[in-house]
Amino acid sequence: MKKTLILALALLFLAGCGGRELANVSLVRTLGIDGAGPVTVTAVAGEEEERSLFHCEGEDVVAAQGTLETLGTERLAVTHVGQVVLGESATARALWDEVVHRDSGYGATVWLAEQGSAYGLLSEADDPAGRLKHLEESGVAAPSLLEAVSALTRDGKVTVPVVGLRGGEIQVTGERELYVDKWS
Repeated sequence: MKKTLILALALLFLAGCGGRELANVSLVRTLGIDGAGPVTVTAVAGEEEERSLFHCEGEDVVAAQGTLETLGTERLAVTHVGQVVLGESATARALWDEVVHRDSGYGATVWLAEQGSAYGLLSEADDPAGRLKHLEESGVAAPSLLEAVSALTRDGKVTVPVVGLRGGEIQVTGERELYVDKWS
């Protein structure tokens, strides 16, 4: 009986702590990557009505995301990213770093910004995470992060959809190949 009471109190205590920690976490829905080094990472967190946009720079993707997770009043969690948008200056190396060094969700789809930066696209778009998700559900063939890195490793290239802004809304404007020679 005494052991059961102690176990019940321990579980109650742990459940309470976990609940408080989760209240201070904001899930990043979309991640933008610009540059080859230094790298700028942009995060879209929350729903459209309460959307937050954060960005920071680091030596590489891993360093930038490490800083990103400490920005703002809440901890930004990159464990459930649904989409990764690469800017024109980003290299395929960023995808490799995402798969090997982070836990951003291997199922996150990969997109390429039509012109300029991922930051510009994500900051100017109306509900970028929701719109990209809608495009996926509409049948746009965007490779997952794991599929993209596998294709780059196996074939030396991967085809990704190119997206741009039309009237504040993200639209597919074509597709482009990323090549493994851009790892560095």
